[in-house]
Amino acid sequence: MNQQYHAIVLRTLGRWHTVQLLRSHHGKQKTSMQKLYAYVDESGQETGGAIFVVSVAIMETDRDSLLTRCGSIESDSKKGAIKWHRARREDRLEYIRQIVEDKQFKGVLFYSLFRETKDYDACIAMGIARAINRKKASANYKASIYIDALPKSKITQYGGEMRKSGVKSLKVRGVTSDENNALIRLADAVAGLVRDALGERDAEAKALYTLAKKKKAQYGFQGGEDVKIKGRVVKRASET
Repeated sequence: MNQQYHAIVLRTLGRWHTVQLLRSHHGKQKTSMQKLYAYVDESGQETGGAIFVVSVAIMETDRDSLLTRCGSIESDSKKGAIKWHRARREDRLEYIRQIVEDKQFKGVLFYSLFRETKDYDACIAMGIARAINRKKASANYKASIYIDALPKSKITQYGGEMRKSGVKSLKVRGVTSDENNALIRLADAVAGLVRDALGERDAEAKALYTLAKKKKAQYGFQGGEDVKIKGRVVKRASET
């Protein structure tokens, strides 16, 4: 219907215009939409704003295989299906060691590190937006974002903040403790590692964090710029 309408209108301008429109219409190729799945957690609110880490595990069609692999590593490391700081220290460090060494997680793990701010909601929204903007291949994408313990009352707020940062196609939902899965726990572990390495000065956590940074060529760990929260600079932001 629309094609016929445009052809009729352009006939008044001459046959060449009509043929050109039809060729253009039939020659147009549709690009497939990139589907992104982001699992988000944070660490550091108990420091009173001294250090705050936002971690995002973001993936595409490999989501199911990564979910399975995370579950296997949780079992192999004896960390189990619990959050970072509830696990035994040696088990959680072994878990993250296996994650760091596994090439399946290349380009999956992102984090943003904030200091001297208590604007946690803005930090989380910015951390997610930065990860998605790095991961997306083009403007033709849709992001499904799962945020640990996000109340329904904040979903619209977070969506608006991320759109301001350039994330245009998204769906946000909170994840309750009953829905917690291995990918949320993966994000939690990365946030916990960074917080322990840089906030608690844990020597073993620091060594693993340093190892992850050294492996950036294989696994995508990188970072080092500052970010702004509502007009002021929050020093030392990083992402992997």
